[in-house]
Amino acid sequence: MTRRPVWAVGTCLALATLTACAGFASHPEPAGTALPSEVPSEVPSKPTYATAKAIVRAMGEAGLDCATVRSRDYDGSSTADCVATVDGVKVENEISVFDPDVVSKTEIGTSIESRRTGAYAQTLVAAGNWYIRVMDPPSAPAIAKALRAVVLTANGKGSKTPKCPLPDIPSTPAYK
Repeated sequence: MTRRPVWAVGTCLALATLTACAGFASHPEPAGTALPSEVPSEVPSKPTYATAKAIVRAMGEAGLDCATVRSRDYDGSSTADCVATVDGVKVENEISVFDPDVVSKTEIGTSIESRRTGAYAQTLVAAGNWYIRVMDPPSAPAIAKALRAVVLTANGKGSKTPKCPLPDIPSTPAYK
C-alpha cells in the first residue's frame, strides 16, 4: 500500500525536474519562420501603389493588359492575380501591395526574402511598397520595365542541385 504514494511522489518530482530543465534549453525558431530581412537595396522606393488593382491599371496603361482572375483587400495589404500576354505568352502574376502605415519595410523585406529563397524559389518584380510574383520568369523584365521596377531572381533551394546524387533505380522490380 505504501508503494503507490512513493511511486506517485517520485513521478511528480521527475516531471517537475524535467519541466524546470526545459526552461533552460534554447528554443530554435519554428520551421518556416523567416528571420527579419530588409528590402533588397536594388529595389527602387517608387512607384508606390495603394492597391493591387492600381497596379493592374498601371500595367494596362503601359500596354500590358492584365485580366484579373481574383483580388482581395485586407487590412494592411491588397492582392490580385491576373493574366497578361507578354511577347505572345500568357503569364499569370500574383500581385502583393502593402500599406506602409500598417506593414513595415522589414516585414515587406522578409516577405520578399522568403519568396526568393524558399523551397520553391520565385522570381519577383518589385518597387516601392509592392511586388509581383511572375509565373513565367523570362517575362519578368518586360513587366519590370512597364512598371519602372526591378527583377529579383529566384535564388533559393529550388534552384540548386542537391549535394548528394540520387541513388540508381534498378530497371527490374525487387519484389514480385
